[in-house]
Formats: sequence, C-alpha cells, structure tokens
Amino acid sequence: MSTDAAAGLVAGAPRVTRIVSTALLVGPIRILLGAVGLGVARLGAAPAGSAGLAFTTAAAGMAIVVLKDPRRRFFERTEVEPLPKSALFRNRVQAVASALYPSSLGLAVLVGIALGLGSDMLGVLLSGLLAGLGVAALVIGVDVLLRERRSGCRYYAGRGGEIYVRERA
Repeated sequence: MSTDAAAGLVAGAPRVTRIVSTALLVGPIRILLGAVGLGVARLGAAPAGSAGLAFTTAAAGMAIVVLKDPRRRFFERTEVEPLPKSALFRNRVQAVASALYPSSLGLAVLVGIALGLGSDMLGVLLSGLLAGLGVAALVIGVDVLLRERRSGCRYYAGRGGEIYVRERA
C-alpha cells in the first residue's frame, strides 16, 4: 500500500491553498525581508537619500509589474472550476514556503550576496524588489478577500496555477 493511500489521499486530487491566506501571510514576510536588506545596506555605506529613493522606486516598480501581469487576472478566466470534494488542503506553512521559494528566497540570497560583496546600492535595489513583491501580495490578498465577500465564495489555487471556487458554508 502506498503512503498516499495509507494516509487516505485520493490519487489525482488537487492540492490547494486559499489564495487570501497565502497572500496575506507572504506579503508581510517579503516586506520585512526587504526592510532588513535596506537596514543592513544603511549600516554599510549606502547614503540615506539615495538608498531610500532606490528602494522605493524598485518596490513601486516591482509592485506595478506584478499587479499588471496578465496572468494575475484569474477572475477574467472562464476556466475557474468548482473545488472538487476530493481536494487536499495544504497547510499554511506549506503554502507560504511554496510561495516564498524560489522567487523571494532567491532575491533574499542575492541581497545577501550583494551586501556581502560591498555593493550596498545593488543590495538596496534588490531589497526594494523584494518589498515590492510583498506589497503586490498584500494588494492581491485584499482584492481577493473583497471579491470573496461580495460573491459569497472562496477562491483556492492549485499547484499548477489552477483556480477553484467553493461556496462559503
């Protein structure tokens, strides 16, 4: 008997996570990682005015790019499917870890490398990009939460980008 069968998992059942929960948890983590990078760069040689401008510009630019990405417009899709009864819900730790890897953790590593090599302004720019991802996650989370409240449904994401909907009980 396979481990999945022993655990009561249904073969082919989608593994899903609630979009709102993940976005509202991941956003602050990304912003915090970006702020830490900015703080460390400021402890180095990065001048306050230039660092602040670079950080803010990178954060705003990244947030705009992410929020304007056509792939984000999942509510305009016609292929939103009802959540199957066999769906398996990933816990929040798994969902957050999956959302942070590789993009956010990769950027955090690059920030560390840049700062470690003494390139404080590059570290600031990368930190701004990371914070921008966090801002975008929070905007998306609030947007989906408001849509859920209006529609009376909850939205879930599968691992392959599938979007599922379930009526609230």
